[in-house]
Amino acid sequence: RQNNMFDCYKKEWNNIEKVETYPHHLRNIVIIDADEFVDKIYDSTPEEAKKIVESIYAGDAYILKTKFDNKFVKNLKENVFQWSVKNKPCYYEMRNGCPNYHSLNNQKRGPQDGYETIEHSYVFFRWNGDTLKIFEPFEKYWEAIKVLSGNQPESFKKNIPTDGIIDRITFLQYPIGYGHISKHYDSPKKQKLLLGCVLTQIGKDYDYGENGFYLVDKNDKKIYLENLIDAGDFICAYPAMYHGVPKVTKKNFKGHSSWDSTVGRWYMQLYSPESHEVENREYTTAIKDCAGHGPIANHIKEEIND
Repeated sequence: RQNNMFDCYKKEWNNIEKVETYPHHLRNIVIIDADEFVDKIYDSTPEEAKKIVESIYAGDAYILKTKFDNKFVKNLKENVFQWSVKNKPCYYEMRNGCPNYHSLNNQKRGPQDGYETIEHSYVFFRWNGDTLKIFEPFEKYWEAIKVLSGNQPESFKKNIPTDGIIDRITFLQYPIGYGHISKHYDSPKKQKLLLGCVLTQIGKDYDYGENGFYLVDKNDKKIYLENLIDAGDFICAYPAMYHGVPKVTKKNFKGHSSWDSTVGRWYMQLYSPESHEVENREYTTAIKDCAGHGPIANHIKEEIND
């Protein structure tokens, strides 16, 4: 396994990436086994690495099929939820000493008439340890994405907020009937692929169709990727691609969708953002959608990655 491949990818990103040419629209969807994708990242020739970078920068999204089964996914959600029951909800900026936390985002956030998210966030950082075994099962995939992004596989693992870039895992629970996040894009500064694991099953936990994570094609049509995946699979796309989640729906839902249960759509994001210790850090950016939310360049002061 060529851990030094990060230099090759870094060179390719330096050659191709400019703010003015960030890809925002979906071109193709590539479905591949997650372990095969990891091997591909490490074992590519320089020419093959260039093709991978060009594919991502042209707007290709990747669905990574994993071997995480329903029992694993269910236990992961339940452990995170039970942890939250013992801790009062509260929001913290990413500064030295920041604890793991969960927060209830049950009203509009961000600029007026801008970016909007309704969900329950559960946020974990490496410096607080991994007693729930949240980081451990996903390390090889995240390390591979770091290499693909032009960083060493162990990058940021020992960082604290004053080091600038940190590792963060965020679980996002979208309650049925009102959970959603409006169209936006994220900073690709240090991570060139969003690495998101869907922890619920479309068609069971919520309806097939216009539900879950979407990207936008060149005709401004929303393409819903979760119709192609199973719970436990990853969705990967360049962070500056326009994306969001519409209001989560389930026909004939007779349960009680509330903040004190595990009901709804669950999504886990593995991401290496700039901390709040970084002056002029880059924030999530809202995009105007058909509902009139989010004019371009509304920068959100409390960053959440869907």
